[in-house]
Amino acid sequence: DDLHLVNDPATYVALDYLFTHQPPLLRLIIGTRHDPPLSLARLRVRGELAELRAPALRFSLEETRAFLNDSLHLDLATEDLNALQSHTAGWPAALRLLGTSLSATSTAGRSSLLHTTLATRHHLFEFLAAEVLDRQPPQMRAFLLTTSILPELTPALCQAVTGEDATDLLQDVDRRNLFVTTIPDPHTHALAYRYHALFAEFLQRQLALEMPERVPELHRRAAEAQPSAARAIEHYLSAELWDEAATLLERSSDEMLLEQGLTASVEGWLKALPSALLETRPQARLVMGACALQKGALPQAILYLEQATLQLEQGGPALAALLGEAWAILAGCYFLVNDVPHVVEAIERALALPLQPRVHVQVLMARAWLHFYGRDWNAARADVGTALDLAQRSLAAAAPRAAGVLTPLAFYLKSNVALLPGLLPQIEAFCYRALAAFDAQPSPLLLALRELSAFIHLWRGRLEEAAASAQTALDLQARLGGYPFLGLDSRACLAYVHIAAGDYAAAQPLLDYIVSQLETQAMGLAELPCALYLAGANAIRLGDWDAARAAAARMEAQSRPLDAPETPALRLTLRALLAMDERRDDDAENALRQAAALAETTPSVALYSSPALLLAHFYAQRGRHPDALAALRPVLAHVERDACPGLLLKEGPLTVPLLRLAQDRGVYPALAARILALMGNASAAGAAFVPQTGATLTAREMDVLRLLAAGHTNREIAQALGISPTTVKTHVAHLLAKLDATDRAAAVIHARTLRLI
Repeated sequence: DDLHLVNDPATYVALDYLFTHQPPLLRLIIGTRHDPPLSLARLRVRGELAELRAPALRFSLEETRAFLNDSLHLDLATEDLNALQSHTAGWPAALRLLGTSLSATSTAGRSSLLHTTLATRHHLFEFLAAEVLDRQPPQMRAFLLTTSILPELTPALCQAVTGEDATDLLQDVDRRNLFVTTIPDPHTHALAYRYHALFAEFLQRQLALEMPERVPELHRRAAEAQPSAARAIEHYLSAELWDEAATLLERSSDEMLLEQGLTASVEGWLKALPSALLETRPQARLVMGACALQKGALPQAILYLEQATLQLEQGGPALAALLGEAWAILAGCYFLVNDVPHVVEAIERALALPLQPRVHVQVLMARAWLHFYGRDWNAARADVGTALDLAQRSLAAAAPRAAGVLTPLAFYLKSNVALLPGLLPQIEAFCYRALAAFDAQPSPLLLALRELSAFIHLWRGRLEEAAASAQTALDLQARLGGYPFLGLDSRACLAYVHIAAGDYAAAQPLLDYIVSQLETQAMGLAELPCALYLAGANAIRLGDWDAARAAAARMEAQSRPLDAPETPALRLTLRALLAMDERRDDDAENALRQAAALAETTPSVALYSSPALLLAHFYAQRGRHPDALAALRPVLAHVERDACPGLLLKEGPLTVPLLRLAQDRGVYPALAARILALMGNASAAGAAFVPQTGATLTAREMDVLRLLAAGHTNREIAQALGISPTTVKTHVAHLLAKLDATDRAAAVIHARTLRLI
């Protein structure tokens, strides 16, 4: 044991001889803090060496729980065990020291003491000082202290900080098992090292105690040698070299915000700079505004950016490019708060200045959305096309800053704009090409591309791929943090996938979340009526008439200078759906006709609803099959021409009788068959089709029907389903109408004949 204490070379020569000539039954067990100078490689090759190293000795979370709660009887809560595991990384000595401290107090007070102990760590640091640092040779001791400021230990960085060749010393640190783990160098992929977090913290404290005057200089050296801008900024801040930190932060902000998603880090570094310094640096204000926008803090973003423009305007031609960038970002902010005059002004001011390709794309897309909301489809399509060309050229050239050009484009490329005539194939090609180039590293660009690809998959009828891409986007958003203007399209896509399967109950929380986010964040309020339509229409599918009427009333109350162009058609469509439920057939037909006419001139209405398809459904339910086919034919022509089965799939099982009617009458029969196959005949998730009446029973109506068949009263059904007796009565009335039955018994008999139950 403790072989590391033996310094006599003759001992190791003798041990090597013993290993070479040992008898078969001999087993030698060695305990040592670091690798001894023995022929270990030869033993490994011969399969005669068993090694227990730091990873094997490190406690897992379950072993930590067993040690502290089962062996030491500390009865710690799960969150406390997780905190201990995180701070100690399973280091047994640290767990023993902390466990000993905790055992001296009562169970009730242990959680409080634990967090106090973790904050101070004095027992651990005393142990590290006595057992580790003070046992090292002077050169190694100095090396450990001076390199403790480095988050990654590479020979180049260690040499820059210490001023001496560090290769052998680094290998010696590893050989001595001095609380390091090996990692790939993030820049060269060669071998690098990292100190255990507790050991690094201890060493940094000792460095500050023993040689405080050297700390700023060490950080300066580290910053100048760092290949990572983020690491260099942190070193400059630690050295209180404010100007150097601010300059590098300004120069690298595009890369860190747009390509790496380091919004929280950039904001933290800005806060660490002296406020007096920030007031003199308009580019820093610009970065602050960009950070606030990424977080969705629009008033704060606009304030910072307006301050930046005032300062940049005083800087003359040298700052013209930065001024253009400030106006470009401001245009997006003004758009999100529905401030049309300022959007127009910001775009005009930006376009009058020299713009980098990234900023030019941003301005073009802001203007495209302005045209879109003004219903100037040709102008909107032209601006999007130009922005796509700029992005494609950047991709083709494999420019180092290609992600900086692509990210603002991907942020602005929403499904509404993608449905402008002729744009979807271009956007689809761009999306998949960009994904192929940037799918390896989590980033804001990848998040936006995944969300865009989810919509494309949905529109092309690839439901499983759509759901997978949407979920990937949401996972990325949670991982990156921020970007509240993303994620809503992904939730809408997932809701559509549920609706296509007839699982309306699963879709409703997603749609309600979209409505709440648009309201509470005050971002994209112009889109709120569209979200209200989706939530209201799905509430009707669920039989929740009160929620549907409330959504319709809120839609009617919405009015803004920059309303979404789909709003008038969707208002009429929701009115028609409610009128259909209330048997006001004339009102329903008139509203659907008007909505369908508006939809013909507003391509993006199809993203939310197909009034013409609903009109066909209305006619089919009333046995007016020629009228139904007349309304359905142009919808099927659109789907065939643009290869967009998603337009039908997202409406759910109500399309099934229409597609079967089209098959029977020879109206696009092959297309109807393909879409029916995609839907699995809409039999999933509890919805059911009634062939005789052309109606679709919702999942909730099927629940009521099964309970009716079991002989339950309305009151018993209400209790079983958690709804009111009045709502049950409404469901029963709908069942009788859809099953063409005169009473409850007839409805049950008819349902059994059709094998619905």
